[in-house]
Amino acid sequence: MDGTFYKLMTAANRNDRFDLIEDDSVLDSNLNNHIHPIFQRTNFKSYHPYMAQALRLASLYLHFDSTLKWFVQPLLGKLQTTKGANGNRKCLTNPLEGKDGHERKLLIDEVRKALHCFSHCVSFQWKADTKLKITWGKTEICHDEPTHAYGCCRIFQHKQSVSITLRKNYYDYYKDKSDEGYARGSRCDRFRHDFHFATTLVHEIVHAVGVMRRGDMYEPYLQYDYPETEWGWAWENFMFGGILNPLQRHGKGTDYLVRKMWSPSGSRFKNYFATPVAWVAKWFRLETWEDIKHNGPLAVEEPEFHLKMHRDAKQRWAVFSDHPSVGQDLVELKREIMERYAVDLQADSGLPKVRGDTARMVVATRYHYLHNGRDMGWTLTERPDRVTYQNRHSYSVAAFPVASATPPASSSSTHSTSPPSANSIDGRRTTSRPSLADAWYSSPSPSSGPSSTVIQRKRRNVDYTDDESERPSKAPRRF
Repeated sequence: MDGTFYKLMTAANRNDRFDLIEDDSVLDSNLNNHIHPIFQRTNFKSYHPYMAQALRLASLYLHFDSTLKWFVQPLLGKLQTTKGANGNRKCLTNPLEGKDGHERKLLIDEVRKALHCFSHCVSFQWKADTKLKITWGKTEICHDEPTHAYGCCRIFQHKQSVSITLRKNYYDYYKDKSDEGYARGSRCDRFRHDFHFATTLVHEIVHAVGVMRRGDMYEPYLQYDYPETEWGWAWENFMFGGILNPLQRHGKGTDYLVRKMWSPSGSRFKNYFATPVAWVAKWFRLETWEDIKHNGPLAVEEPEFHLKMHRDAKQRWAVFSDHPSVGQDLVELKREIMERYAVDLQADSGLPKVRGDTARMVVATRYHYLHNGRDMGWTLTERPDRVTYQNRHSYSVAAFPVASATPPASSSSTHSTSPPSANSIDGRRTTSRPSLADAWYSSPSPSSGPSSTVIQRKRRNVDYTDDESERPSKAPRRF
């Protein structure tokens, strides 16, 4: 996440008002399942006992038929060329289509057997963040010959194996015995760390099983209308309805999680949702997994989102929230930034010219207060009423409008938006009830200034735009 995003999110969640970091109401983990052979100790270059809870969660991702069905297409689908609006694309067929219950069960059993066989041809190692060059992990071909047993499936019969490299910060947090380590961390600290570590493990396994099947690093599209060929993100979208990453990657442990809607990697149009830690904690309860066993990942209800960040095609940020205090805290952040970084007045507008890209973007950020699910259309700090010059490096900013719980009756730009479609990739919904998120799927309209010409379309939980430059690349993506 860039500096602007971090500063805005931190200010909006002051004193953890949205329970993104801590929540005393969450229950302890009761996972007691066996750990999948893929995650056996001998496959890790270094292992710590505190990793067990994360490995149990990762094992559950690979356990039930309702989640294993996603792996049928990557492991058993046939490569074909599909024509469509975006030209020709190499895609995999879905063997589950048109199959009855018994036939689907046989295919899923074949996947289960293949994943047990995969445990013979994978290894995990750790590397410092500065040397990894990829945020969380990466998968590479290793020329060590796998130790397949008699009767192993024939999907992974290449005379090579895969090595999954993970950021060393995961492991360092587990073995840290200080007050900032895993052992002395809070329950929610451990949940966030274990959840993201487990998710990263399976994300990389998704890539690795494809490498072992194909024998190369090039991924075809799983479905023609997916934003790109990134199989790990396709799996995360199936499980969670989006891509989950910590607010920042530096420091010890794992920061609170932010969910991003899956869109083409080159897209400049993004939506981010701050995810409450109580939702993360649900994945560590057996009753949650009992529901997933019967109903799939849709059994886990969407969290109540109270904070969202939107970035449009022109790299402009907007903050949406239904908490009136967020506006005041953003005002304070902007005042602080302007006093610290402003160096001159812009002749055309009389507004301060601010040094540094991050500072300029913070000052330019719009804030939208949502009342009863409606975007009230009035923004904070769109421009200050008064800027008083003090010296070359300091400005005193006063008379900012501040949001209140009751919107002004005279607001002329008030508008409502329709709830997003319930349709999504693999049946994954974004929301099932009128909520704050309902107003977040249309581009924010500032009370003044030009509006974005980019049109967002909500289709199967994927963000698209009408800008040709935003469309997915036709070429397979190497990861």
